[in-house]
Amino acid sequence: MPRTRAHSGLLPLRLLRAAASLAALLALLAGIPWVLASAGTLPHRMPSTSALTDTLTTRDDGGHLLFTLLTLLAWGGWAWFVLGLAAEIPQSLRRRPARRHRRLGAPQRLAGFLLGGLLILPASAAVASPASTVTATAPQRPSHDLGTPPSTPAPGERTADSTATPNPPPGPVHVVGDTGETVWDLAVTYLGSGPRAQEIRRLNPGLPQGPLLPPGLEIRLPSDARRPDPGALQLTAEKKPLSSPSPPDPAAARTERTHTVRPGESLSRIAEQETGDASAWPRLYDATRNRRQPDGAPRLRDPDLIYPGQKITIPGTAGPPPGSSPEDDGEHQLPRQPSEGPDKDGARDGQGQSSALPEHRERQPPAPADPERDPPPPAPSTPAPAPAHEPGSSPALFTTVRTTGVLASLAAAVTLALAIRRILQRRRARPGQRIAMPPEPSATEAQLAQAAQAPEAHGIHRLDLALRALAAQAAQNDIKVPGIRGARITRSTAQILPADAAATPMKPFTQGPGPWWHVDHDTDLPADAADHAAPHPGLATIGSDAAGDLMLLNLPHSGVILLDGDRGPREEVLSSLALELAMSPWAADVEIVVAGFGAGLHHLLPTARIAHMATGADAARDFAERLLEAHQEHEASLRRSPYLILCADDLDSDSAWSIAETLSHTTDLMKVAVIAPSPNATLLVDESERLNTDDHQPQHIYSLETDVTLQRLTPQAYQDITAALAVSGEEPRPAEGAWQHVPSEAQPPATAAPPAAPRTNPTAGTSSTKPHDSTAGSPHTITMIKPSSARSAPPEPGPDSLGVYPALLAASADPAAIPQPTLPRRPRGTPAADGEDTVKPHAHTTAAAAHRPSEVPPSATGDDLSSNLSSTASASTAAAPETPRIQVLGPVTISGVAPSKHGTREAQLAALLHLRPGRDADAVCADMDPSSPWTPETLNARLGGLRRSLGNDADGNPYVPRRSVKSDPFQLSEKICCDWHAFRQAAERELPRGPAGLPQLEAALCLVRGRPFGSQTLPWSEPLRQEMTMRIVAVAHTVATHRLQQGPQQDLSLARRAVSTGLEADEYAELLFRDWFRIESAAGNRSGLNAAIARLEQINRSLDLPMELETEQLLRVLLTRPNTSRPISDQRC
Repeated sequence: MPRTRAHSGLLPLRLLRAAASLAALLALLAGIPWVLASAGTLPHRMPSTSALTDTLTTRDDGGHLLFTLLTLLAWGGWAWFVLGLAAEIPQSLRRRPARRHRRLGAPQRLAGFLLGGLLILPASAAVASPASTVTATAPQRPSHDLGTPPSTPAPGERTADSTATPNPPPGPVHVVGDTGETVWDLAVTYLGSGPRAQEIRRLNPGLPQGPLLPPGLEIRLPSDARRPDPGALQLTAEKKPLSSPSPPDPAAARTERTHTVRPGESLSRIAEQETGDASAWPRLYDATRNRRQPDGAPRLRDPDLIYPGQKITIPGTAGPPPGSSPEDDGEHQLPRQPSEGPDKDGARDGQGQSSALPEHRERQPPAPADPERDPPPPAPSTPAPAPAHEPGSSPALFTTVRTTGVLASLAAAVTLALAIRRILQRRRARPGQRIAMPPEPSATEAQLAQAAQAPEAHGIHRLDLALRALAAQAAQNDIKVPGIRGARITRSTAQILPADAAATPMKPFTQGPGPWWHVDHDTDLPADAADHAAPHPGLATIGSDAAGDLMLLNLPHSGVILLDGDRGPREEVLSSLALELAMSPWAADVEIVVAGFGAGLHHLLPTARIAHMATGADAARDFAERLLEAHQEHEASLRRSPYLILCADDLDSDSAWSIAETLSHTTDLMKVAVIAPSPNATLLVDESERLNTDDHQPQHIYSLETDVTLQRLTPQAYQDITAALAVSGEEPRPAEGAWQHVPSEAQPPATAAPPAAPRTNPTAGTSSTKPHDSTAGSPHTITMIKPSSARSAPPEPGPDSLGVYPALLAASADPAAIPQPTLPRRPRGTPAADGEDTVKPHAHTTAAAAHRPSEVPPSATGDDLSSNLSSTASASTAAAPETPRIQVLGPVTISGVAPSKHGTREAQLAALLHLRPGRDADAVCADMDPSSPWTPETLNARLGGLRRSLGNDADGNPYVPRRSVKSDPFQLSEKICCDWHAFRQAAERELPRGPAGLPQLEAALCLVRGRPFGSQTLPWSEPLRQEMTMRIVAVAHTVATHRLQQGPQQDLSLARRAVSTGLEADEYAELLFRDWFRIESAAGNRSGLNAAIARLEQINRSLDLPMELETEQLLRVLLTRPNTSRPISDQRC
C-alpha cells in the first residue's frame, strides 16, 4: 500500500489556530495585568472611612474615583477568567470535556476554546512527520479505499471470512505516528466528534491514560470510522450495503457462506433472500445455532430472536426442503411477495405442511409461545429491529426498533391525545348527533393504536408510579429525591440510572446490573403513589438500545443536547420528543417551547404544555424573558416547572450566545434543557451531548452509558397524526333520520315529587319472558333477560364481567333496586335450545337477589312484549336457530359456533369481513395487524379455520364463501347476523314512537355488553366504535329521559338501568351523568347524587378536563333544591 502523509491539508489551519490561541492566552494572562499595572489607578493603601467619605462628597476629583472603580472591575474580570482557565486546564490536558461551572460562565468557555486550539500542537507534529504511515486492514478482506464502495467478495472469500476469523476487529486499525498522537484527535479525525474518544478507549482497554499515545501503537477504530481528507490515507474496512441484496447467485448457493443480520430481518426473510425459499430457515438455524458471533454478539439459540450484527451461516446445500404445499382450503393460494415484511402474525393449520413459514406472535417477542399457536416446530417470528423499511414493503412509520416496548411511550401519548379529543367531541355533540371521523384510520394512526395496546406499554405506567413512590419515600425520610440521568423500560422491569453512581437504592427500587436501579413490573407499589408529584418530569424517550428496550433521557439533567445533521432529520427527532412530552403522564408541569417546527401543534393537543416559536431567535428571547420573570418572582419554596427548548431552526451567533448566556444564569432557580442544532460557535456549549440525527444506526449517549438508536417520526407519520388531531376538533355532524327524535336536554329537570310506583308484571316471579318460539332464532331478534334465571344464577365475577356501572351501584341507596344487565359470555359449542344466551348477573349482596325487580318493562306485559319482539323478528332477515351471530357491542365473539384455539382472531376477522365487506387480501392483512401485516399464508390459514368454525347454512353453502377468482373481495354470507345491526334497526324504528317504543329500546340496550369491540380494539374498527358508542348513549339517554318524566311510563329503576348500560359503553359520557343526577334527585337520594358527582369528578380529574357548563348549571339547581322526596329505599322501583 503506498505511503501517504496524513492531515497535510489540515496542518496550516491547525498551526494557525494554535498560534492564535497562544497569542490570545498570552495577551489575557500577561498583557491585561501589564496594562492595568501601568495605566490603572489604585490606592496605595487601604483607605479609611473618612477618606472614602471625602472622596465620594468631593465634586471635582478629576475622574480619579471613576478610574479607580474601572480598574478594580477590570482586575475582577481578569481574576474570573483565570479561575475559569484553572478549572479547564486539567480536563483539557486529558482531552476530555470539562464539566462547566455555571458561575464561571463565559470565561471558562473561552478558556476551553483557547486551550482546545493550543493543545492541537502534539497531534499536528505527529501529522507532519514523514515517517508516519497509516494502515487499516480488516482481516480476510481485499483492500479498498474507505471512500469508495467495496467490491462484492467472491464466494470463497466470504467463506474464509466467516470461518477463519470468528471475532474480527470492529473496524479499521490506526498506527500512531513517531511523534505521538491523542485519542481525542483520532476521534475528531475519524469519527467527527471528540467526545467519541470514549468509544475508541472501550475498543482498546489497554490504552495509556496520558495525553500522548506512544509511537507505533495500533489503535482499533469503530466500524463507522471515515477518512477525513480524500487521498490523504487509505483504509481497508468492510462496508455493508444499505439496500436489499440482489437475488442469490446460483453458484454462491453451492458454497457455505454467511449473512450479516440487518435491522428488520428474520430467519425466514434471510432464507428467502439467500436461497429463494423462506421455508429453508430450519437449515440456516441448524447451521448457525450456538456458533460464536463477532463483536460480542449473543449466540443464536432461539429462531424467534435474532440481533443485528449476528452472522447467519448459509449452508452450501441450502434449498427448498422437500414437503407438500400448504393445505388448500379452496382458496386460490396467494403467492408470497418478496417485498413483504417479515412474516408476522399468523399460523399454519398444521395439516399437510412439513416446513412452516415463520409466524408472528400476537405480541412482539421475545415472549413465550402464543397459546393460540399450533404445536411445534416453531417458526422464527422476531425480526431484528428495523430503522428503515425495506424496499417494496409497506412504508415504515418509525425508523427505530419496534420490539419490546420501543416507542410505546410515543404511541401511548398520541393515542391518548386522540382519545381525549374525541371524548371532548362526543361531549360537545347534542343527543342524536355523530362526531366527525375519517372513514378509515391512516396507517400511522393504526400502528400507533396497536402499539399503545401492547403489553410493553404497561411499563410506562409502572415507571411513573415507581418514580412517584420514590418521591414519597424521600419525603418520608426527609431527604432530597435522588437525581437520575435516564431510565430504561424492559419487558419485566423499569430501571433508572442515578446521577450518583455510588448512591444506595431507595424503595421501591433495588440494585440492578451495574449502576442501574430497577423495580419489577409485578412489584407491589404503595396505593397512594399516584397522589405524589412526579419527581422527574423532564424524562423523554430518546430511542432504544441494542436489546430493543425503551431508553429515556432526563433532559434537564443533560442540560444541552446539540444535534448534528440536516434540517429534516432534526425535525423527525424533535417531533417525536414534542409529541411525547406534551402527553407524558409525568410531564404535566413542563413548559415546552418548539422553535422552527410544529406550527399549530399547540392548538391540536388537549394539553397546554407547548408554546410555538417561529425561529430560534424568538426562542432565545422567550428564554431570557422567562428567566427574568423567574428571578423577579423568586421564592425559596416555589417549585418551578422545567423549561424545555426544542429548536429545529439553525441558530445564528447572536441567538446561540443569548441562549448560552441565559443558561449560565439559571443556577438552581429552574430546570432547563435545550435541544438545538450545533451552532457555529461551538465554544458556547461544547460540554453538551452531541447526537447525529442523520445517523440511523446506534450512537453512544454518555449520560446513559449506552448506544441508542434515536427515535424519530417520519414526515408522513407526523402529517397523519396532525390530520387526525385536526379532524378530532371538527364540529359534530347533524342528526339525521330517526335520530332527530332523540330528546334534548331542553326540558326542565324532573320535579322532586314522589314518583308513581312502577307497574310490575304479575307473572314476573313465576315465568320468564321471551320471544315467541317462531322468532326466537331470528338473526336480529332482541331478547330480554329472563328474571327467573337472573335470580337463580350464581354470581360469576372475573375480568370479563362488566356488570352494572360500579359508581351507579354505589350511588343507589338500595343496590338491589337496580336491574342487572347482561354479561359477556363465551361462545358455546352449541346454541341454546330457545336461541337465547344464558344471562348471569354481576356479583352483589345476597339480600339484593331477593328484592330484584322484574326485568320486564312496566308498560308491557309478557304477551305484549312477545308480540313486539315478534314484529322485530319479522322485520329482519330470517335465519335458523344455529345461525352464527357476530357480537361487537362488547368483546368481539361469535355465538353459535364451536370453540377454536384461534377464536379471538377468527372472531375479529369475521367482524372485519362482515362490517367492512369488499376488501382485498392486502387490505385484510393490513387491517388485522397494521404494524406487521399478515402474510397471504396466514390469511389463508385463518380463513380456513373460520370457514370450518362457522360451517354451512341450511342450504349447504359455507358461511365463508370461497372466491371464484383471486381478484374477488373477501366477504361473509348475507345470512350471518350481527348485534349492531339489530340494535340500530330497533333504535331507528322505535325512536320516532316516543314513549311507546321504550320496551323495544330497552330490549335493544340488553344487547350491549360493554364497550363496543371490547377493551382492545383493532384500529380499523375505530370509526365504527365511535358511531356505536354515540348511538348507545343516545338510546340510553332517550330511555332515561322518558322513564324520568311524570306519567305511566315513569320508572326510575329502568332509567337507572339505561344509564348503567350507556356508561358501560362510554364511561366519559357527561350527558348520561346529567341523567343520572336527575334520577337521583327525583328519587330524593342525596347520597346517591353525591356519589355520582364524585365519580364524574374523578373521571374528569384523570383526564385533566373541566366539568361542562351544562353540568355545573344542573348541579347548582339540584343541590340547592330542598330534599322533599321519599328516600328511594321506601319506593318500589
